[in-house]
Amino acid sequence: MYCFDDLKIWNLAPRVPSVVGAQRIFNIVGGVDNANEADRLVYSLNGGPEKPVFLKRSDTDSERLERIGDFNIDTIETADLMPANRLRFRLIRRNLVEKRYPVDFGIRKYPAGVPEFKLKLAGVTYAQEVGQIVDGRWIVTRDEQEGACLEVSPDEAGYDRIILFGHSDWSTGYELYARVRVTRWTGRRDMGLGVAFKWNPHLGGGGTSLPSRWSTGIGQYYFPKNLPRPGLSIAMGVNVHYDGKGKYVGEQVLKQGMLSPWRWAIGALRSHVLRMENPFPQIVPQ
Repeated sequence: MYCFDDLKIWNLAPRVPSVVGAQRIFNIVGGVDNANEADRLVYSLNGGPEKPVFLKRSDTDSERLERIGDFNIDTIETADLMPANRLRFRLIRRNLVEKRYPVDFGIRKYPAGVPEFKLKLAGVTYAQEVGQIVDGRWIVTRDEQEGACLEVSPDEAGYDRIILFGHSDWSTGYELYARVRVTRWTGRRDMGLGVAFKWNPHLGGGGTSLPSRWSTGIGQYYFPKNLPRPGLSIAMGVNVHYDGKGKYVGEQVLKQGMLSPWRWAIGALRSHVLRMENPFPQIVPQ
């Protein structure tokens, strides 16, 4: 991670190549301290023109960013990257004080071809060494039961927290086995976790917005606060979003099921009858 006095880049680190190939967009995520005093944040890549960075400034800004000051760059194409790259950030405060930050990083292209991937974390320090980060702050840590693992800590939880593996050309002819562990439900919003397949990048925002529309397949556990779904589902989505009338459109649920009927019933009772804020999960944190 790059840590400057008031700017942090979560998924880049000095002398650490970042894996690419899972999608055509290369997202860069991080945060700015005292964002309410920031006028704007811009960057240039490898001497190119400056482009704006979308920075969360209020609680009503993009739900993909959890805290005020968080940012996500979605305007870099993987095809525009070189083996060694230099970013130049320019942070301009409202008092017109300006700071510049150089960020150097390399990339490692994941090979196309036969769909084959196994997560190996021996000797790995940063999550971007093994996966392409789309949203959130992912870290390499240790699970007391399984050893080394990738984690989004409870303090960094939010919508969405996405890391991609493999190559975007993989579209069929493979199976996936994954082990996930919930350590805590934060209760701040809907509960969910899952595995995406046939992933497509989010719509681009050009540095002025951060769209959350998605088009992908997903196998997930999902329990929204105000809609007591069964919990488990396999679904396909095309441009999934809420329309102007607040209707959720674009998702086709292929199959649904419950992990625990009695815990689902308690969750529905709490959400709809008792009007309690946080749902009752079918997956018990460990």
